[in-house]
Amino acid sequence: MKIYKPRFIGAIISILLANPILVCVAHSEDKNPGVDLKDIGLRSSYTKCLDDSGGVTFSLLNCNAAEFKYQDYRLNRVYKSLSQTLGAKDMSLLREDERKWIAYRDSYCSADPQSGTASDVDSIGCKVEQTARRANLLEARLHK
Repeated sequence: MKIYKPRFIGAIISILLANPILVCVAHSEDKNPGVDLKDIGLRSSYTKCLDDSGGVTFSLLNCNAAEFKYQDYRLNRVYKSLSQTLGAKDMSLLREDERKWIAYRDSYCSADPQSGTASDVDSIGCKVEQTARRANLLEARLHK
């Protein structure tokens, strides 16, 4: 077992802070290697905001909050459009599926209370990505 000296840990932390996108999407990259964030509907302004944040937690949280608000609006808009095309039985199934998905997303993206603010940034970044993916799924269903 190799023991890392503190200077190496400091170097790793410096690299992460210098690359805020690594921190924000680490959760998604671990589970979805090679994912292109634009392919899942995230705006380029989100990536720019993350790049411009300088790794400052408050700024990263603001970037993620703004993109989450947009992706949640997008999801709600497509959900409403889809619901207008469904009969009562299919609408009931969609509503149930959506409730299950929300519970899944919130559990999957939950922050580790022992990990501090980095976990908060990771958690909201995960929710942004998962919400964008869900909006894509419902958009595909709507345009079927």
